[in-house]
Amino acid sequence: SLQSESCILSNELYEKLQGMAEHIIVCYDNDVAGRRNSEKMNEEYGLPIFDISNFTKENDIADYFSNDGCPRVFTDKVLKMIEGQTNKTRQRKYSLVLH
Repeated sequence: SLQSESCILSNELYEKLQGMAEHIIVCYDNDVAGRRNSEKMNEEYGLPIFDISNFTKENDIADYFSNDGCPRVFTDKVLKMIEGQTNKTRQRKYSLVLH
């Protein structure tokens, strides 16, 4: 995974990630840099953006978990978004979240 908004997703890394996970999503911080780079990856690679502001007041996912955020709630929200993207329910495989 990318560790910050300043890391660039190269074509080589993108292809590697595609071989590792059925779904790749973007979950950057909910600040100007995070939203800008999320949009960039969405435009460049078609990656869906997981917007944490839809379910928490925290600015980033690390703060969510540091403040006793529930991993199951996070996972359920991500899976719901993925299922909405594919418009069908299927056997769930591991998903890779870029952060």
